[in-house]
Amino acid sequence: MDSTASSYSGYVTYMAARNPSMGVLSNFLLRPPPAFFRSTVSYIKIISERVVADAGPPNQLTCTDLVQKVSELGATSGLVAVIENLRPEDVETLGSAWDIDPFFFCGHIASSYQLVEEGPPPPLMALPPSRIVSQEYFNLHYQKVLDLGDESILAHLPYKLGLPANIPRIVRRLPGLSGRAIGLVRSCCSVLKKRMPDGKWICLILVDPTIADFVAQKPRTDTPFEDVRVRIPQAPRRINVEDFCDLPTYSTFRSSGSAKADPRDPNMREDLLRLLQVPPPDWNADDPDILSLVYYPVKIVVAEWMLYGLVMGRYVKFYEYSLQAARPWASQFEQADVLELHRWRRRSQQSLHKIRMMRRFVEHWGERHPPSPPRTWHHMLVGDFRHLEEQIELHARAFEILNPINTALVQLLDSRKSISQAEDVKRLSLVALVFIPLSYVTGIFSMADRYAPGSERFWVYWATAVPIAVVVLCFTFLTGRIPELVRWVHGWREVAFKAR
Repeated sequence: MDSTASSYSGYVTYMAARNPSMGVLSNFLLRPPPAFFRSTVSYIKIISERVVADAGPPNQLTCTDLVQKVSELGATSGLVAVIENLRPEDVETLGSAWDIDPFFFCGHIASSYQLVEEGPPPPLMALPPSRIVSQEYFNLHYQKVLDLGDESILAHLPYKLGLPANIPRIVRRLPGLSGRAIGLVRSCCSVLKKRMPDGKWICLILVDPTIADFVAQKPRTDTPFEDVRVRIPQAPRRINVEDFCDLPTYSTFRSSGSAKADPRDPNMREDLLRLLQVPPPDWNADDPDILSLVYYPVKIVVAEWMLYGLVMGRYVKFYEYSLQAARPWASQFEQADVLELHRWRRRSQQSLHKIRMMRRFVEHWGERHPPSPPRTWHHMLVGDFRHLEEQIELHARAFEILNPINTALVQLLDSRKSISQAEDVKRLSLVALVFIPLSYVTGIFSMADRYAPGSERFWVYWATAVPIAVVVLCFTFLTGRIPELVRWVHGWREVAFKAR
């Protein structure tokens, strides 16, 4: 067997024949190296019930160095590694060194939903829930809401944008709200727990970059580089999520002697490294369970989903048009609003599936490793997921209701427009009825010199044309009243018949 076939990428290619959804990972590993950016690797070493930061310069550490660090750990030690902007070389190194299930990497890479006839769905959709939630790893998919900037400046940009990272992420530019362009990024944070034969353990966390700029995406391609001159920075983030950490008490704040705020780091990798300095609930440094390791990533993702639910509610209000506000956009309704409402319906279905899978994951491992009373934090997480499901389902139903309502609203505007046009045609017809008899009499007299304007017999023209015009107008008026006259005659006859 040659070296290519025996490599981790060769193993993935072989398994992709049995599992089509793994084809995304196989293609990712076969892409040429010059097309990638540098990945950032940080880690925290766990020693005997203590959490100790020992990362060094994160941008100088490679996955090869990380594997070497793990081999140097003690028998009862562990390590939490956070990798930002994963590269194919990283997958090859980590997958072969630690014998990682390729579905872990594949679930992190595959975040788009292409048509079934065009390609296999991602593992999140292709695998049964029992297969996904029972593994000691999980891919936390979420929608990240961003304020892209001034809508008047970005109005020319297409609906599809891209994140130029090693793992391209899909970005959708939504209709502007209050003059601001809103974007949605399909992001993912993946967590894996791996036990080593010698008693050591590792936790691998994969996150997306938060400093790369968004660019326009080429149509019908997966390469998000169409016009690099148009760049939209995603940092600093103008729409922030709520911090889930407990607030310090006032006495603690006063005793610290510092009035300077300590905001959350917009970089998810550094945010996780900061949070991991405090052990999560039910922490066992010798062998933590997957629920403890996934606690902080889940909390961050829940905060992102909470913001997503608020944005959904704002767009429900955005599409609740009044009749007065509907007039300017009535001509563009078919092209824009109907399509956008259908997008929200599909987006809601996908979002609900992602949240339900996270809830099932927490429920599965919470039942397998129940926390000691009264620690019921995993039940609280399940409650948060159920709240998110209820909110998104509520907004999804509102979008479904808005679609026929807005369609009926456009039909009402069209009917009013038709009535207005009919009134205009009626007025034009009356003007024509006035001038047609005059023109007819002009043709009869041929406007000879003695009947021309200013001549002594010009009065004959008016004496003939005006009565004819009056007769035509009266005939037209009576013709329009014939149905009313017929109804009046029938009514009078019925009254006379009953009187007998």
